[in-house]
Amino acid sequence: MQEKDQSQDYALSWGSLKRDWPLWIILAGMLVAALILYPLLPEQVPVHHPLRAGGPGF
Repeated sequence: MQEKDQSQDYALSWGSLKRDWPLWIILAGMLVAALILYPLLPEQVPVHHPLRAGGPGF
């Protein structure tokens, strides 16, 4: 009898959701944190800073 590769047999079920509840709590926490912190971000965010002193302009 051949063994199946279990990594491909993952199905979304109530049992798997109950088993993975810590991951859902972490995911929900990150979403809530993003929603709370988003309004506090500046309008324009610099995307690159050189290693030397000074910044690149916006």
